[in-house]
Amino acid sequence: MHQKTLDEFSSTEHVYPTCGESGFKNRHGMKIHHARLHGESIAGETVECAECGDEVTVTPRRLERSENNFCSPECHDRFQWDRVEVTCENCAVKFDKKKFFAERCDLDFCSIGCRREFFKQRAEENSGRRIHYHKPWPERREVAKERDFYQCRLCRMTNEEHNERFGQALHVHHRTPAHMAESPHELQNLITVCRPCHHKLESSNHTPQSA
Repeated sequence: MHQKTLDEFSSTEHVYPTCGESGFKNRHGMKIHHARLHGESIAGETVECAECGDEVTVTPRRLERSENNFCSPECHDRFQWDRVEVTCENCAVKFDKKKFFAERCDLDFCSIGCRREFFKQRAEENSGRRIHYHKPWPERREVAKERDFYQCRLCRMTNEEHNERFGQALHVHHRTPAHMAESPHELQNLITVCRPCHHKLESSNHTPQSA
């Protein structure tokens, strides 16, 4: 049976629901009984709401069951569905993800294509094949964007428009996947794209022609 806190009992209720014991004169008597017989207090412990930081009182049993506690259903919903910024493990692009899922994932990917490329590369590295990187990826990514005048090469969306719409900078796509290219970060293998175009390219494995 669900355990209640002391405040949920009326002054005339004398049967304790956890074990069915009766005959208590007041809530103080029930508290003493539970502490002695069950080894814990039912008065509740004060903790911080995982979302807003306000104080909330929860029973010891609930505290054991849940790592996060909330002061209201609204805080619970916000905690689960608020979005946070994460970084794609494959292409280093920053994107938004629901906090609930971000806290439960060790690796984040901006697209199915990036996830597939990342694990293919990892499998090949584990099998002994090495991929050579001649320049740091962040540096080469910025050089590619500058060459493309900070515009998507497919739809011409500007970096400013991309930031306003998606809250992040333009992406840079590998024409030949990094795990297949001898020099994956060479400029001729890179193309600046917007988020929607990048997802289309990764999903279709289409290699765009030079503009």
